[in-house]
Amino acid sequence: MPAAADRTVVTGAWGCGAFGCETCVKLLLQLLAASYAGVALRYCAYGIGSEADFRDKHGHLRDLCEYLRAGGCTAADLWDILLLLQAAAPRAPPDMSLFCTQIARTWEKRKS
Repeated sequence: MPAAADRTVVTGAWGCGAFGCETCVKLLLQLLAASYAGVALRYCAYGIGSEADFRDKHGHLRDLCEYLRAGGCTAADLWDILLLLQAAAPRAPPDMSLFCTQIARTWEKRKS
């Protein structure tokens, strides 16, 4: 059996209805789970026909993930950020790019 670091979980927004159809929240939870399991995560977006279509509909998710990774954000850091934001507002804002911006700003404040 390959080591956990050699394994990849392929997933998507399945089940995000339980999270108010908020794909950003679902992706972040999947990132947390993959991090704790020590596996890579490959996110597949249903109904996306091209890279441009992905960028238009989900680009903020990729940008957020790259930003957090580059800044050294750990799974524990991300969990703490989500708990802080949830305490301030029980539901993520309907604009997922705004939610991603809130996460990034909260991460910046925590780093400094």
